[in-house]
Amino acid sequence: MRSKIYLFVSFFALALVSCEYEFPTPAEEAPQEAQNADLSQMTFVGGSRFAGTIDGAYSANTAQFNLPYLMLRQGNFVEQDALVGPNANITSSFNVYLNADVNGSTGAYEAFYPSLDTTLFKRRTISGAALTFGNGGATDLRSYSFPGMSLGDITGTSPNNSYLNAFYPSLSGSLMSQLDQSTSTFMIIDAGYEDIINFAMNGAAGNAEVATTNALTFGDLPSEALFRSQLEDLANTLIDGNRKGVLLNIPSILQFPVFSRIEYDLTPYIDGTPALSTARSQASTLNNKLLAYYAQNPNIPSEDRRPLFDFAGDNRGNWGIINEDPTLADVNYNGEELPKIRHAMSNEYFIYENENALRTGYGSNFDNPVPNNRFITAAEAELINLKIAAFNQIISDVAAASNGNLVVVDTKAFFDTLYEGYDRVLNNSPQGTTIDGVFYEPLISEFGIFSADGLNLNPAGNAMLANVIINGINNGYNGNLKGVNPNALPGTNFKLGQ
Repeated sequence: MRSKIYLFVSFFALALVSCEYEFPTPAEEAPQEAQNADLSQMTFVGGSRFAGTIDGAYSANTAQFNLPYLMLRQGNFVEQDALVGPNANITSSFNVYLNADVNGSTGAYEAFYPSLDTTLFKRRTISGAALTFGNGGATDLRSYSFPGMSLGDITGTSPNNSYLNAFYPSLSGSLMSQLDQSTSTFMIIDAGYEDIINFAMNGAAGNAEVATTNALTFGDLPSEALFRSQLEDLANTLIDGNRKGVLLNIPSILQFPVFSRIEYDLTPYIDGTPALSTARSQASTLNNKLLAYYAQNPNIPSEDRRPLFDFAGDNRGNWGIINEDPTLADVNYNGEELPKIRHAMSNEYFIYENENALRTGYGSNFDNPVPNNRFITAAEAELINLKIAAFNQIISDVAAASNGNLVVVDTKAFFDTLYEGYDRVLNNSPQGTTIDGVFYEPLISEFGIFSADGLNLNPAGNAMLANVIINGINNGYNGNLKGVNPNALPGTNFKLGQ
């Protein structure tokens, strides 16, 4: 009986071997390409949007989560873990906004909830390290992008950008000329965005009408004529019938979380603290001097008189930050020049990086007001929006004149759609978007696409912006590039506890 069983098993095994199912060879996946452009050597040039700045910093995560890498890796244009741009040789982080130079040691911003019983997060910085580039001087990059790099830094021969200068300490000519000599077949250009960001982050205190590249300093804006000249120069140098590309336009940046319209109120920072008593005492003294001055000069029209200060208890919830304002009328009271300061107003924008300092007397002590370059007035906000509209028109004009060699990627429309319905003053939430069942909003939040700096996107946000570029390439050049899945990437990390 046992031999029969063995015989049966042997025949069964033979049958299995002889009838083994042969799986069909899977069809090769079509290469990701474009019919009307050569994408084999896509190259990125721009500022923070491409540089991998997350939580305000270069960090160990920069290489794997920067937008160029996500996009190139998704398209199988580079190998896993390839270095596509300047490699920050750092194991911790380096804050690109708070360090005065590359030797600084302030690290990334970190969002945290002070306790389990609050839904309001705070922000702090962590300890960092000095910045060095592991591949400094490299000329075979796929991304030539640095935080704060303006259009003039790309086209000019004397760039102001400290990170570009640290990476290329002996750059011969302009970065633009180096790019022209590269093997790039397709350029993805982010020009103008960083100019606007630098101007706004400097409180719109720079010169908004600089006429020549050599006269530009950090925080200035080129005139529209200069911007057009610089962009045309860049397009004419880098783009031709053999090398095509896309131009990103500029979003309405004042919607971004870094420009706050709700923290003008000092109440949460000084209520119940000695700072409130100090502010009330200083307000009383300055108010009395202003009133006495106007009593001495009764013919001064009301519209030329300075506003008074109010920290009264029945006005709690509207104790405005104390701002420096050089546009206020001069007041010389009995030989004393009174400081040009006033309460902030709700239609002004406070630059978020200063928020933590409000707990230390900054913006409440009359001898320590928020400087003119750390907030944006309503008039300055209007100027910024007008400049964005003008620069975007120039970007469209340059693309239209390129004989089909440049396509505009509309990042403005992308963010405008996300922010639809948003009103910070009325506390109306933005529309956001849902991707495969996951909701995203253009805020710093659990579901937000912004990193803790409120200006740069987190990895999931970078994926979403990469997809806007991918769609632009596919639509403009008949491409089949696949999108990056933001749901597979991390958002902003929130810590718990002080």
